[in-house]
Amino acid sequence: MNPLPYLRISRLNAVRRSLLSGIKDDETILRVLEQWGFWRAGLFAHDSTQLFGENHSQSRLRTKFSPSQ
Repeated sequence: MNPLPYLRISRLNAVRRSLLSGIKDDETILRVLEQWGFWRAGLFAHDSTQLFGENHSQSRLRTKFSPSQ
């Protein structure tokens, strides 16, 4: 695998981990994306859905409303 796709997948995984671990109510998904260097939310949404089978909003909602919290 070339370095650029590897880095992109690594950053996608980092954002997903952040969302699944739970982010503060006053923190936005866009802010998390920016922290990991994603400046185009639409492109991130496409790549994230392709890689994980769900978009970032679904990941956050699933975590936010899980019975364990």
